[in-house]
Amino acid sequence: MFEILINQNLLFLLVVFGLTLAIIPDYYQLIFKKIGFQAGKIATGYNNAMKVMVLNRFGAVLYFLCVSFMVDTKTSLSFLFQAYMLSFLVISIFAIYIFKKHSNNYKVNSLIYPAFISDLFNKIGLSMPFIFGILLPEYRLTLAQTGFLFNTIYLIINVFIIENDVSKNFDTKGADFKPSFNSIIIGRALSCMVVTLVFTCLFYFFE
Repeated sequence: MFEILINQNLLFLLVVFGLTLAIIPDYYQLIFKKIGFQAGKIATGYNNAMKVMVLNRFGAVLYFLCVSFMVDTKTSLSFLFQAYMLSFLVISIFAIYIFKKHSNNYKVNSLIYPAFISDLFNKIGLSMPFIFGILLPEYRLTLAQTGFLFNTIYLIINVFIIENDVSKNFDTKGADFKPSFNSIIIGRALSCMVVTLVFTCLFYFFE
């Protein structure tokens, strides 16, 4: 039996950095698609969107390794809540920055609702299984796999509703993509804000 010693502050920063890096490329994916559409180079836009998602893999690997280590070493819930609070706060601020930089109006459409709901499931799938893993350590491996269930719901909504709308916009000559772009960014930003608020409340409740 051996112990792996790692500085808790470093672990905290690695979890925050990994989770942030895993989520932020999803915003750039949408941006590259928008740029490709506006330039009349849809295929190039989609190719660039796929390339930027490679960063998501690096972030996901780092995040899952570090958060799993936190569960295995029985890190306190309040410590994990702080990591999620900071991560989702940073992503919320980034989403607002992206919106202000890449949109010159506030037009939205009904896509804001599926964008909010799907992103909520994504955030739940990335966080709640590990929280329950700390609460029920004897089932931590089983609970960790439940993240795929939430991610599947996110994927279904994203593919059959959001990406379907994006594709229709790109295939329609003279279509205005801005309302859909705004709706997706705002929906995701609102989701991040809600999750940040929830983890802030949980942090003070369990402290």
